[in-house]
Amino acid sequence: MRTRNPAHRYKDVMGAFVAPKHMYERSLWIILNRHTTEDDYVPWAFEIFSERFEREIFQAWLVARATDADIEKWLRIPPLVTQIYRHLFFDIETFRDELDLLSWVKEYENDKQGTAFGAQLLRDAIQNGLEKLCWTFGHNTFIIDPETVKQRTMTDMYMRSLAGRGHSITSGEANAALAHGNSALRAAQLVGRTTTPDAQAFLLKLRYREMTETATTVAQKEEILH
Repeated sequence: MRTRNPAHRYKDVMGAFVAPKHMYERSLWIILNRHTTEDDYVPWAFEIFSERFEREIFQAWLVARATDADIEKWLRIPPLVTQIYRHLFFDIETFRDELDLLSWVKEYENDKQGTAFGAQLLRDAIQNGLEKLCWTFGHNTFIIDPETVKQRTMTDMYMRSLAGRGHSITSGEANAALAHGNSALRAAQLVGRTTTPDAQAFLLKLRYREMTETATTVAQKEEILH
């Protein structure tokens, strides 16, 4: 039975009879015991955790390995709040490895620890990464780099084409694999034609130099070649 829980510090604070020594944990203990606190950020983090809708969105960003800067940019949550949240409510480092994290995500869905919406967000975080979350919550301001699109399309289509291997050559699966393979090839050709600005500048400079060489320089080159 799984014993690792990303909210383990929160549970420890809930069961503490005296205020913990750690600053964030002490502030949370004070809040839980119905006392006021002058801290502005621990209550903020606790409010996110207490609201299931907000909690499910936030934990997906953490599963996607979003940095404090990413979260500040797209969710407008200050880095200190994120740091407190990581410490108290979602310690992702508690997972032993990626398999452990994947198992937790699967159990979250199977055991209905949250909503179907929250489970889908976790799947997006695992399968599609941070970019999908930025697109979903970015108010239509997230734009992906064109080169990334070509490379991702090439990779995705190639992997899909592999799924058709082993099927009869006349089957629908084989035809779909062929179509995916052709799409991967076209994307690969686009990626292969791409040159960096530095490379383009170098080629232009080289071409310009070849067009402006003097007759003496050309004659000297011919002598060397012969």
